[in-house]
Amino acid sequence: MKNNIKELPNGYTPLIEYNGYVLAEKDFEYSDSKKQYVTWMQNDRGFVLGHYFTDKAAVEENFAVRAGLINPNKLFNADELAVLYKALNDYDAAGNFDYDNKTLCSSIESARDKLESIPGIDIEKYSKIKVLIIEPGQEPRSAEIINDLYTLQDIVDGYIEITHPNEDGSVAVIFNEEGKLRGLPPNREISGNMYVGKLIIAGCAENGELCSLDSIQSETYKQLLGLKEELNHSQKQIQDKGNGIVL
Repeated sequence: MKNNIKELPNGYTPLIEYNGYVLAEKDFEYSDSKKQYVTWMQNDRGFVLGHYFTDKAAVEENFAVRAGLINPNKLFNADELAVLYKALNDYDAAGNFDYDNKTLCSSIESARDKLESIPGIDIEKYSKIKVLIIEPGQEPRSAEIINDLYTLQDIVDGYIEITHPNEDGSVAVIFNEEGKLRGLPPNREISGNMYVGKLIIAGCAENGELCSLDSIQSETYKQLLGLKEELNHSQKQIQDKGNGIVL
């Protein structure tokens, strides 16, 4: 680690710096046994464009890509890997293997073994979670989405940031971290923060991983974040005490 890393914001401790990027960690706010990780670009303005994670392997991969240690085109997300694995099996089932070509057969079996060892690949059914998606000027709508980084980024149209608007951290708001810089339209005010662009409301497990909203959470947040007539916030404030959200 270089000695020129200045004090990091928000209580983060630097782990490594390379090529103008920093990998850092801090204790996860809602779990004593988990860490929260971030990679930042370091420039004259300080530390910017943070990418946030609770999975150490994921943040290490993100740092390696951002710092230029590996080529991002050599990486595949879980869905792409699942498709490749299924294609190998289908190719085999169709009798297309040239079993006389020992090098080819060895390479295919090696590839399948590697794919089978990667956590999170589900050939038959992708891992999905139940969420609410909220677009500016629209009512919240229920959706079932693939729970991976690429899907989340696709929905919010950019790199994601995650906040926890309720007191116990059991709900997550996923949004575009550069939305305000890009001038995305205002969406909702949640716990005193104005969010812009498309939002995802998901559950958050005790280990910090995203999960499905349960039926009570889904209906509660549909009500709390639904479109309303113009309100004078000095006269009326809508608050759900159970979840700690103030609109």
